[in-house]
Amino acid sequence: PQPGRAPSPCFLPKIPDAIDLISLDWYAISPADQRPAGATGNISAEPVLMRQIYERMLRPKMAPHQRVMVVPGTFADGDLVRAGSLAAQDPHIADKLRGYWQWMQEDELVVGLNAYHWLNEGWRNASGSWVPAESALFGEGLISLPLSRTVLAQITAQARSQPQ
Repeated sequence: PQPGRAPSPCFLPKIPDAIDLISLDWYAISPADQRPAGATGNISAEPVLMRQIYERMLRPKMAPHQRVMVVPGTFADGDLVRAGSLAAQDPHIADKLRGYWQWMQEDELVVGLNAYHWLNEGWRNASGSWVPAESALFGEGLISLPLSRTVLAQITAQARSQPQ
């Protein structure tokens, strides 16, 4: 558990049987104090890191009927000085989505992908600084990331075309 934060399901002795589908909302993001253990600021590496966390911390605690929903962070860092322009971040987020898709293809326990998030959680002021909406920590969502939206559409089309 991270100091000052509620424990995650990873730290339960087992996943309760009443839960059929489990996911974690952890992301490989730029601010170091927001990352899961082992994460760097390399957002393209998020699927590899999250797969390691799922396999090490969740899979041994899952019952045979339980499945996984992956939740890729599909938002840009609102701090463009730290992370670069949206155009510079978009290919990395697209690569992240491709990495999650690869994981989904290799692991029968992963049954879905819930991209977080679509809309922008804030706005840019006149000077270009990010102004979060209420307590939002993340910047522009998929709506502002055209390459990542295209990759997600391709993944969706491929998933629909696969036999159930």
